[in-house]
Amino acid sequence: MEVFNTVSISYTLLNITGYISLGAVILTPETEVFNTVSITYTLLNIIGYIVLGVIATLLSQYLAKKWPSIRRRFSKAPDIGGEWETTFQEGGEEFHETVILKQIGLNVKGSITLVGENPKYRFEGTFINLLLVCTYYSTDPRDYERGAFALLYDTMRNLNGQYIFISNQAGVDKLFPSDYKWKRK
Repeated sequence: MEVFNTVSISYTLLNITGYISLGAVILTPETEVFNTVSITYTLLNIIGYIVLGVIATLLSQYLAKKWPSIRRRFSKAPDIGGEWETTFQEGGEEFHETVILKQIGLNVKGSITLVGENPKYRFEGTFINLLLVCTYYSTDPRDYERGAFALLYDTMRNLNGQYIFISNQAGVDKLFPSDYKWKRK
């Protein structure tokens, strides 16, 4: 008996596991019998891959929620979470703020409080490739001031860049840009 062809049929079941072999089919010309080889083994492999895929998915979701700092531990990106002091100028006058920043992986959020005054702001954004990019808004519902800032990680203690915000000056909405410097407390 001569074997004409051995065919392996594969389907992509999961992106994680790749291709799963479904078995080999052998055709013989004399008997014209269609033999399926190792179907039990193949079914056990498929079930195993499905179970392992489900376990891997659930485990990765659990770890992502419970320990988001795991990625940072294996990443070269610095941890910028914590307390910062800022400096900026507006209308020729210098101002200072206190920032509380929380970092979860590449995402950041936090609060900004103007020193000596009541205004408080919330912000959120990302820290990717040593660049912190965020949008912020006032927590006072009567104040619609909002804006954005981009800061480059300079050293372990400094972030430097620019911000721009919209504010109402003398009854006119206007955009105000300025240099923005953060120093770790």
